[in-house]
Amino acid sequence: MKASLTVQLAVAFICISLAAPAYADVARIADGKPWNANNGQGRSMQMTLAPDGTGQMKMGMRSRKVSWRDVDGALCLNGLRGSGERCMAIQPIEGGYRAQAADGAVLILTR
Repeated sequence: MKASLTVQLAVAFICISLAAPAYADVARIADGKPWNANNGQGRSMQMTLAPDGTGQMKMGMRSRKVSWRDVDGALCLNGLRGSGERCMAIQPIEGGYRAQAADGAVLILTR
């Protein structure tokens, strides 16, 4: 019985440990400092997300105000042209993050 409880606690700890970084990653991205965002198709922009849920995206001379929220570890953006809310799964990569939407669109965030 004691061994079974130990195994259950270990499994629960592992599950919590694996799930926790996703939320932390969104908070690290939304630190008020600019990120270079590249979509892998030659388009790049600068994205700044503040901890209060506001943000700005700049591409050349144009800029757009956005809002964001964390939904189960996904970064969800509002205010993007041509779409309502767009949620992207966040994955840490060397030097930054990879954000991927359900439709396959990808943003690589680096500093």
